Amino acid sequence: MKKLSLVEHILVIVSTVLILCAFAFSYLIDESAGVPGLLTYGTIFSVLGVFMIVLALCVGFGLYLSKGKGTVKTVGVGMLLAANVVVFAASSRFLIAEDMSGLGSASADPEAISISMILGFIGAIVYFIALILWGLRAFAGVSTKGDSHDPDNDEKIQSLIKWHGLLENGIITEEEYQTKRAAILGIETKPVKKKDDLTK
Repeated sequence: MKKLSLVEHILVIVSTVLILCAFAFSYLIDESAGVPGLLTYGTIFSVLGVFMIVLALCVGFGLYLSKGKGTVKTVGVGMLLAANVVVFAASSRFLIAEDMSGLGSASADPEAISISMILGFIGAIVYFIALILWGLRAFAGVSTKGDSHDPDNDEKIQSLIKWHGLLENGIITEEEYQTKRAAILGIETKPVKKKDDLTK
């Protein structure tokens, strides 16, 4: 499950970088070439709206990667989800619209392709895949720290079962079993005084 967590983290990083690049390319490439980009569509929500999307993306990304557990990570995932839904809605509206092909079909003008919209769309899809992985891990109850399974602990348990069986079958004494049990578990024991030693 560590591999699943690693894949999820990589997908979230790739998604965030793609969407931030989409906003940058929207300003640097698309609008300067006269092609509608994410910022052009963002002006529908105003400049403040674009700022809020980028802020939610950055803060959500920071919370997601923070050492915090439970609520902190969930808030980060939620903020990333909100930002990605808005980016997905804006980019898919442009890319899938009947009158604006944008995907570079034979009839589309190559200059009409919006790099920022394509990057935003791909980034949102990548995030949704990461979100599915996060949900699977959350519902499966898998810790992000990895497996709690300790193979050394299994050996100790098996050894204790074996020695306890010897005790139950009368092959060893209780004292021998307790001494061996303490040695297996790494417990320091005090020497037990026998009754004969107490009477002296």
